[in-house]
Amino acid sequence: RPIWMVCSGNLSSPALSSSGQDFLLNEVEDEESTHDQLRSLIVNYKRPVHGKKYFFDVFASYHEKDWKFVEELERKCKDKSLSVCIPQRDLSVGADKISQSYEVIIHACKRTIAVISPDYINEKVKTHEWRTAFSTSPDLETRPLIPVIYRPCKLPGQMKNITCVDYTNRSQKPYFWSRLLTSLGN
Repeated sequence: RPIWMVCSGNLSSPALSSSGQDFLLNEVEDEESTHDQLRSLIVNYKRPVHGKKYFFDVFASYHEKDWKFVEELERKCKDKSLSVCIPQRDLSVGADKISQSYEVIIHACKRTIAVISPDYINEKVKTHEWRTAFSTSPDLETRPLIPVIYRPCKLPGQMKNITCVDYTNRSQKPYFWSRLLTSLGN
């Protein structure tokens, strides 16, 4: 699938701005090299089972202060037979965080949940994660990015135009998990 990055409001391909520097993406020429690359990035990686395109259904992009929500998310997803990539558990150690999460989000995960909080918004690596997910489908046709407002904060740039589920909104509480899990399963 084509990769488009939104950096400073402009579409560009295939560059990702990292600490002010342009970072050119590795072009994966065939499926075998993709699997070889993912084996080096993901602990216990195996090829997706027949009929599945991705190793994980969901990549959890979150700040460590929001871990309790991610634990609950994983339990609820597991009940629905959805697999969750938790970077601190599933990604290999010793690799560059930005390029590693980029490759895993693009090639191994169907969707990315961004667990939004003030701490999340202020962490540079997290900004790269949600922008990477957004870049896989800038028209949002495949809904690659699902923002979850976990703690109140101002949404950044392009995320303002994406329908979010709001954990902080009392009127959404009765429907929160069913909406989120339905979105992940489609």
